[in-house]
Amino acid sequence: MFDAPKGPWEIVPFAFSSADDRHIDELDREGVESFLRQFKSDYGVMSHLRAVLAPTDPVGRLTDDQVIVTVAWRLATHDLLFRGTIRRFSTQPGGSGGGGGSQPGQPGPGTQPGGGKKEAPEPSHPPRQKHWIGIRAVDEAGKAVKDVTAELLLTGGSQASVDFSTEPVEPDGTWRTEKVLDYGQCTVSFPDLYNVEWWPQGGSGGDGSAAQTATVAGGDCAISLADKWGFREYLTVWNNAKNKDLKAGRPNPNQLLEGDVLNAPDQKDKTVKKFTDQVWTFVVKTKKPAKLRLVLVDKNCAPLSGKAWELLSPIKRSGTTGAGGLIEVAEIPLQETSASLKVKLSEPPAPPPPEPPAAAPVIPTPYPPDIVAAEFTDKDPSKESPSHTAEWTLQVGSLPTYNADEGVRARLHNLGFGCDVEDGADVSARAVKAYQRFFLKNMNGTGVAKDIESDIRDRHDKAR
Repeated sequence: MFDAPKGPWEIVPFAFSSADDRHIDELDREGVESFLRQFKSDYGVMSHLRAVLAPTDPVGRLTDDQVIVTVAWRLATHDLLFRGTIRRFSTQPGGSGGGGGSQPGQPGPGTQPGGGKKEAPEPSHPPRQKHWIGIRAVDEAGKAVKDVTAELLLTGGSQASVDFSTEPVEPDGTWRTEKVLDYGQCTVSFPDLYNVEWWPQGGSGGDGSAAQTATVAGGDCAISLADKWGFREYLTVWNNAKNKDLKAGRPNPNQLLEGDVLNAPDQKDKTVKKFTDQVWTFVVKTKKPAKLRLVLVDKNCAPLSGKAWELLSPIKRSGTTGAGGLIEVAEIPLQETSASLKVKLSEPPAPPPPEPPAAAPVIPTPYPPDIVAAEFTDKDPSKESPSHTAEWTLQVGSLPTYNADEGVRARLHNLGFGCDVEDGADVSARAVKAYQRFFLKNMNGTGVAKDIESDIRDRHDKAR
């Protein structure tokens, strides 16, 4: 609850703060408004409040109620503060204005104990203090972000560049100036970030203009194109309003067709102004790495679980397929378009035990000597073990959308139906009919790719 001052008071900018001044909490704002409304008919008080707001607000267009509300908000946000001091205007509710009133039990301004009058002294202020500003960058979950740089135009015209990866910061990620600034507003920007990917806490980045375009080529997807442009999050590009028609035909942003056109924002010129003597938080879009996800299945489309795998390129990783046959590799380089994968499908059989040596002959060795097969080490090609490992070269980011013929052919290829993206209509039709017979039990399949696109999408794309 707001505790109204019992003696003379005034409201001053935070620039004139001292240790004895009074700060108002936001929870007290309504109480402050109620207190100030007592003075609506006091010309001196209202003139004082308007004078306090004049440097930053169009007080000539504000009603008295609006002035009171604005002052209360500025007090609650510590832009203004209460000070107990002898003032040159009345603080009596309903006073007649002009500064002639006084508090009950206290002499009015300029009144001497003996009843004489003298000129009221000008109110004194402490020497103008130096001020500071603090900033911190966080992601959308509130975690401090280090891989960004902020630029500040400070009061007085000096500049500061804050690289959060190298500058000393406080435990919560806050960087702040020394107390060497004048009171006022500083200009903050993140010149390396697109306008839509950062904003003051409590706001939003918006959609932004979309003056950049790219035509999809082989190996391109929304993630790789957004990374080429320098965006931290591919959804910043994909969710732009100018991509509405593209999204309608391409449900998956990472399954595009060559020739598709993707639109992206282009502006990096946003600045915001923030007052000194506070720490200001800015939200930066989360930077998310790409993942490689694929599922191993047998010829019946049953998942191959528990199989040891090794990713040979573009980075080296290894593991074992999950219960659904899933392989997942985090943080794949965003510009890579190929990968090499090796999987051990089964363990080779144990070698047969060696045959016992032949018994020594009891008769003299004939001449020429007999040929003994065990003495020859050449392998019998007919007894070679089958391969127990498989190795694939993967085309990362190149899977076409399911609702196009080339997307159906790519999925038929991955499921082992002897079809490839570049194959012609005859090969495609045969593969589609084989798919319809095997999975859909349709012995008289149409051979038309569109007839199986939804089914093959669900069978192929859904992670186990």
